[in-house]
Amino acid sequence: MKTHDVKTIFSFGFLICLILLFSSCGVKYYNIVKTETPQSPNQPTVREVAMRYVKSQTVYNQFETLAVFDALWLSDEVRKAYVDIYSNKHGLTQGAKDSMLKRNLEENNHWITFYVLADVRDRTHPTLSDKDSAWSLYATHGTVSVEPETIKEVELECEYQMFFGRGRFVPSKAAYIVKFPASEFLKQQSPITDVKLVIGSVLKKAEFVWDKECMRKTNQKVLSDEDFYWG
Repeated sequence: MKTHDVKTIFSFGFLICLILLFSSCGVKYYNIVKTETPQSPNQPTVREVAMRYVKSQTVYNQFETLAVFDALWLSDEVRKAYVDIYSNKHGLTQGAKDSMLKRNLEENNHWITFYVLADVRDRTHPTLSDKDSAWSLYATHGTVSVEPETIKEVELECEYQMFFGRGRFVPSKAAYIVKFPASEFLKQQSPITDVKLVIGSVLKKAEFVWDKECMRKTNQKVLSDEDFYWG
């Protein structure tokens, strides 16, 4: 056996021993990472918003997975959080940030908007934006049911990728922006504080509800970086 092969095997074995030693001693990477690899300052996060407004559902037909959906309602709170992290990332002045926030909130006066991530297992019509899609979308508010004005596949901005998180935003899912006219909802309630998004096929449907009761149930501890990494 060549010398460099022996060294490689020894190094690999030593690494495995270190991993086992840290695991047995309960030493986590985040307890030593700051001393071993000095960290840059963190940007403010919006995980508490994401936990309230991002909803996920896997649709099964017995043991078969038909589709996996994640939905985010772009409520006023979500848009404010988006502007905050975008402004921090780009170093916007207060005036530019205020203008951006005004434009985003004005959008909600005209549209009820969702971002939807979809992994549809149907082989013939998997695209939600297709008029013959295997799955259709509509929204309800009280007794009102509204069809979307537009369903468009998009490249999701990195700020909204952060909202969904790495566990949901994966290559197997396509991202869509779905818009409903707000006027129909405003007839029932102003301002709009609750809404339901329904994604249905001929066999099954997935329902995503945002209301006061739902928000109270998701008012839980915000996970830290360490919880996200190991969880």
